[in-house]
This record gives sequence, C-alpha cells and structure tokens, in this order.
Amino acid sequence: GQSVALQGKLDVDKKAFGENQIDNLFVDVKKIAPLAKNKNEASVNILGYLTINPELRKTENGKSVTNIVIATTKENKNDETTYIRSTIWNNRAESTSKYCQKGDLISIKGNLRTNVRTNETDKVSITELVADDVKFLQIKNQNNNIEQEQTKERRR
Repeated sequence: GQSVALQGKLDVDKKAFGENQIDNLFVDVKKIAPLAKNKNEASVNILGYLTINPELRKTENGKSVTNIVIATTKENKNDETTYIRSTIWNNRAESTSKYCQKGDLISIKGNLRTNVRTNETDKVSITELVADDVKFLQIKNQNNNIEQEQTKERRR
C-alpha cells in the first residue's frame, strides 16, 4: 500500500473501563492525498524554529531561493535537538525571507533530497528538505500582510 495524508476533523472518544481510560480517535475525512508523488520520494512535514535568518538569493536563471535550518526538539530526558536543512524556492522563498527571522516557528512540507559531495579526502552525503509548502506559525514581528501573502501563495 501507499502512505497517504488525511485531512479532516479529529475527535476523541473517551471511554472508561474500570481504572483504565481508552481514547479512540476518529477522523471525519475531507481529503485524502498521497504523501509522495512516486514510491521513491520521501515526503515529510517538519515543525520547528528557524536557527538562522533566511537570506534571499537569485540563481543565474533569476529564480529566488533561500536556505534555512530548522531546529526540532524531541522532548525526552536529554531534550535531543535535530537540525534540518531546507531549501525554499520562488515565491515561497521571497515570503519566507521577507517575513521570517531566527527564532520563528514554521512548518515545512516537502521532499527529502540527498546530494553527495566529494572533497579531498571524503565523500559526504547531505540530506535536505526541498519545500513544497511553508506555513508561518509564530512570527516575532507579526504583520497583517503575512496572512494575505500566504493566501496568495496557496492559490499559486
């Protein structure tokens, strides 16, 4: 089978059985979408904090691009933090660099891509998330134009 994402309303039905309580989750499904375009892609969603300020660049072909690093923390006794590199292209790159800064909470959906680079002594594999969608969740310098900008991007 293929992995899918479900979009809809989530309800919790709590039932008590003696001393135990069982939570049953129900999803009223509105939309079902495949997580990856083909079997070889790894589609992921990341929620975390920006560790650097996004800087917008232009490629030789005039495309907008920004690279960011997102920190996610797994809450356990060691509070392990994982840093995820991400590349954002075109209008999403422009909006991210315009409205976001270090410390902002964002969500990124995209596909994993691994590049192998060889230096003088070693072969190094670098895996990064290439963004398909970016959502600004908690922005330090909030601006009323953020919601308008995100609405425009969803239409594109």
